Amino acid sequence: MDAGDPIVVLRQRALSYPPARYPVQHATAQFHLGLTLTQAGHVEEADSALVTAVELFDPELLPAEHAASTNALGVARRARGRLDEAAEAFHRALGGFERAGRALERAAALHNLGLVEAQRGRPGDAARCFEEARSAFAEVGHPANAAAAARELGAALLASGDLERAATTLADALDRAERAGDMAGAGAAANTLGLAHLARDRPREAAEAFRRSAAAHPRRLRREGYAVAKANLALAWRWADEPSRALLAAGQALAVPDAPRPAREVALEAAAGAEPDAGALAVVMVVEEPDEWPGTVRDELNRWLDLDEARRAAEAAAWVHAVLDHGAPTVDLVAVWFAIVLELPPSAMEALLGALLRAVSDRAGADQQVFRRASGRAMATFAAPQLLRLQDTVERLAEEAGVAGPWR
Repeated sequence: MDAGDPIVVLRQRALSYPPARYPVQHATAQFHLGLTLTQAGHVEEADSALVTAVELFDPELLPAEHAASTNALGVARRARGRLDEAAEAFHRALGGFERAGRALERAAALHNLGLVEAQRGRPGDAARCFEEARSAFAEVGHPANAAAAARELGAALLASGDLERAATTLADALDRAERAGDMAGAGAAANTLGLAHLARDRPREAAEAFRRSAAAHPRRLRREGYAVAKANLALAWRWADEPSRALLAAGQALAVPDAPRPAREVALEAAAGAEPDAGALAVVMVVEEPDEWPGTVRDELNRWLDLDEARRAAEAAAWVHAVLDHGAPTVDLVAVWFAIVLELPPSAMEALLGALLRAVSDRAGADQQVFRRASGRAMATFAAPQLLRLQDTVERLAEEAGVAGPWR
């Protein structure tokens, strides 16, 4: 191993302090070694180091250090699946933190104990731990931790069948996470809130929660959370008898690279077992309120970017067909499509515009003129910098696609 590796350094530090002569220094090195090994996934080795730290820190003279080591031992044992021993360690840590007056660390130990109780199939005990942890974190001024405890409390209540209280608690967890700026936590809370609404047979409320979860998990940043939220959204729309919305969300979940297998299975179930055909975007926009269009188009165009060229071409052709042939408010539809394209990096913007213009070039001349006029009117709704950038890019790509001429 590399001599600069923190594990190597900590092992050497422990050896430099013989426990018989320097018990506190040796225990400190073993404690930090145990934490580092746990983070690296070496939980069996971590267990051994942390046992040594627990044995050497005197619980009467150094209650905080003894409790911290005991809590860390519980984390390592939980990771090893030794749940009963982990629960025992967390219980002992609680007492130590209480004696040491460490309210924040005690709240963390309560949270850890709740996680173990949930894994042991004891949702009632887990809920009591999380409820106390939520209050304790809030009292010491740690809102993100309080939000996480509230989220776990809601999940425990959901598991125990207390659906109404679960929904209320999860809505509180979502609000807390958003106010704390923890968007990953907000996304997790919103997803669990959606599950609670589904369990209450309220699919439209579930759909709203899953949409908030997807928004909190940007597709390019937290793909797994996004895929899970979109798959669940598809299921909620199916239960709400909204097949076009279900197909759109299912397609967005299925297009996420390396989407978790459970998410793919849920999305396929919502799509009746097959990946959706092209064209769901326009169908959904016809039934949605205009203030919902930007989010819908943004998610769908991000999906198009991950499609191969043939499938992207099929989506672009379906979109052009909808604008021309379905009697939709064409200028408004084209304007929101252009607005989202303008948000993207230049390469992504050109990939989508190129697919669109190639689809236009496949239409008859009269259709091309209709689409060109609608596009010109849509572009005119933008301010000068965006207008000029869009016009220049469209006209350059249009010439390459065989539909040259002014688009203004």
